[in-house]
Amino acid sequence: MEENNNKKIVAIVLAVLAVALIAGGFYYSYRANHKTEVFNPALESTRGEETTAQTIDVKHQFKNGIHTFAGEISLPTPCDLVEAEAQKNATEANKISLVFTSTNTTEVCKQIVSARRWKTSITMSKDATVSGTLNGSPLILNIFEVPEGENLDTFEIDIKG
Repeated sequence: MEENNNKKIVAIVLAVLAVALIAGGFYYSYRANHKTEVFNPALESTRGEETTAQTIDVKHQFKNGIHTFAGEISLPTPCDLVEAEAQKNATEANKISLVFTSTNTTEVCKQIVSARRWKTSITMSKDATVSGTLNGSPLILNIFEVPEGENLDTFEIDIKG
């Protein structure tokens, strides 16, 4: 008789454990699908400022008072073209704005990211700062200096990392 009581106790314990595991699974699933956001004042100043700015590598050379910039920029399709223009910033003295404008003249084109080469120059003082935009959106520029004796058309950026 004692053996039957032990079997009943083991069966009850196993049933309780099974119910607890099933309930825990439902609770975990509910929490995963219904996350509550905790207010963090330290993060509040960064809300809405997420940037998806594209980063481009820019070769730069200063020679005889002329800044020359060259590189490649990724565009969403092979049908997209890019125009690059170096402009004097209208509001800040001694600042160069690299303004990229992309155009697409076709109605249908496969979405394959494609690199487009560009080159532009501007006369300005040697210590000018540079920023860039693509169709009005800011760009992040990785500027690589090309020595004055090098030919900017044949100089290659070798980035390791």
